[in-house]
Amino acid sequence: NGDDFFFFFIIEDNISEQVDLLVSPLQFVSETIGNDTYVNLQFHHLLSRVGFSVIATDPNENVDITIHSLRLCGRFPKKGKVSLKSTSASIQEYDNEDNEDNYKNFYDLFESGQPFTVNSVKCGSAVTGDDSRIYDEDLNNRFMMLMPGQLDGAYIEVEYQLTGDEERFAKVELGNLSLKAGFAYEFVLEVATESIEFSGVVEGDWDSNGNTNLPQEN
Repeated sequence: NGDDFFFFFIIEDNISEQVDLLVSPLQFVSETIGNDTYVNLQFHHLLSRVGFSVIATDPNENVDITIHSLRLCGRFPKKGKVSLKSTSASIQEYDNEDNEDNYKNFYDLFESGQPFTVNSVKCGSAVTGDDSRIYDEDLNNRFMMLMPGQLDGAYIEVEYQLTGDEERFAKVELGNLSLKAGFAYEFVLEVATESIEFSGVVEGDWDSNGNTNLPQEN
């Protein structure tokens, strides 16, 4: 039954447990090389990847910027239906507004409670470089994986501190943001002496498509 060619995918609540979702459509073209028949599978990223960076508006101040916590808030669908029958793989939000278990209201970047500190000189010019990107020691915590689609009313809550200053709290509105499957997004926090602002940088699709030749059973 063609209607059976689907499965449900759940995005984990904890960022460290989130995984990428790579899917190849069932429709494919086989080729014969020698005595073996191969199937050329084209895999596609079905989720949106979100990372965070911090830069200083005045890198010459030579101060440390410490991010104590960073929370992405909104209404994020966690459950999606993946169709394998389509010629182009895709995931659709599982439409069930009555079940709150299918949604997440916020994601914490720092699950371990360890703050991120970077010097303003190092992060002043590198918007998406290693010195400016906010990440945990665990490589899996460097990015969030989100369901693609329209995010209405999403915002960032961040607690940060500059050298010799008190800890501050800021709420940064994201406006209406449309996330595309297979695209990586970098949220950039611009830190000044008195405020913190936001600018979004779309990096484009990351290394998403790869041809993998798998032997086909005869």
